Amino acid sequence: LSLPLRYSFATWAGWLLPADRDVHLLAERAEQADEAARLLAMIGVDRVVGWVDVTAVGRPVETAPKISPADALALRESRAAVLLDVRGDAEWAAGHAPGALHIHVGTLPDRLDELPRDRPVLAYCRSGGRSTIAQSVLLRAGFREVLNVEGGWVAWQRAGLPTAGPEEAAADVVRLPRGV
Repeated sequence: LSLPLRYSFATWAGWLLPADRDVHLLAERAEQADEAARLLAMIGVDRVVGWVDVTAVGRPVETAPKISPADALALRESRAAVLLDVRGDAEWAAGHAPGALHIHVGTLPDRLDELPRDRPVLAYCRSGGRSTIAQSVLLRAGFREVLNVEGGWVAWQRAGLPTAGPEEAAADVVRLPRGV
């Protein structure tokens, strides 16, 4: 499971890591492993049993494949792949790729049966971080071909690709008064 040690590390670890299983970390330095273990312990994931120095492995750690937004659109339009938006509900409502399936990355492990296993899954979020996590969840679950849409929704929009919403999704959004 790929959970980059960034500001949201503990959030996604809380969503996706079971507290009752051993955890092994990959890090470039002992300080990174120590920081990850400390953050995990703060959310009750305290079974970190060790870490692997990725610089000492002897070969580069594999990275999951990416696809450009334009190529993702072409594959989705040909029905050769499913486009998966893993952002939150408000982000989805504000706009998304036409024909995309919406499953929040935190709920993805519980909703795997909603995704086809016979076609590539093309995951995107706002900029690529959460979709990288989703990609690792799907690969761990046995999906054979999962690609991360490079640059996410931001790159999709910058490329001038078609969008849906917010008008289509506006009826589903509850608007709260300011200050609430």
